[in-house]
Amino acid sequence: MATTKENKGTRAFNETIRAYLEERAENDPLFAVKFANPSKSVEECVTFYE
Repeated sequence: MATTKENKGTRAFNETIRAYLEERAENDPLFAVKFANPSKSVEECVTFYE
């Protein structure tokens, strides 16, 4: 089980990635369409290569 410190780090990482993707979606209409896909999530994105 992950420690609290690891959980905070993971949350911070996810929030950083989410902020980047949201900003990119604001500036890139083609990406915005993909980013709005309800079957995808940031959590899924950041754990894809685990």
